[in-house]
Amino acid sequence: SSVRARGSAPFFAPLRTAAPGPPAASMGQTCCTSGEDNSKITAVDELPRSADIGPRTEEVVPKVVAEVAPVAAAAAVEEKQQKQVLADFVITIVKEDGVNLGVDVDLTDGKCLQIDQVKPGLVDNWNKANPDKAVKCGDKIIGVNGKTGNAQTLTEECKKERVLEMKVLRS
Repeated sequence: SSVRARGSAPFFAPLRTAAPGPPAASMGQTCCTSGEDNSKITAVDELPRSADIGPRTEEVVPKVVAEVAPVAAAAAVEEKQQKQVLADFVITIVKEDGVNLGVDVDLTDGKCLQIDQVKPGLVDNWNKANPDKAVKCGDKIIGVNGKTGNAQTLTEECKKERVLEMKVLRS
């Protein structure tokens, strides 16, 4: 229905007609009635409804989502890079008389020494001094003093040498 002021007839804005005088100089600057007789224009209270015109819906996507997505993606990339940096790293252990390495290892894969447990000893001392490169349960020693590929050779190198440069793979 149309908008009504209290106690009045339906309100319709007056139609504007072209001012008398010469036509406008450029396209689009004339009244849409082009000076025709306006007495034939009828006001309509309601527009007809059609079965094919339903309510319109729009998906509203907050701007915040668009701004958060790149930040989240950047954080994921940074986290992945940090994991890759820690994927393998080198530790250096200098053996001391009477102090054990302090690790239980599993040799079953035949190629590396998988850390089963870190106990008090040289590796635990390393972990306390280097928390960013701490050796953890599940890590694999894949090289000792440049030797790789054979778990038995790695074990012998650990027993024989005083300085151990170990390449550790975080799994």
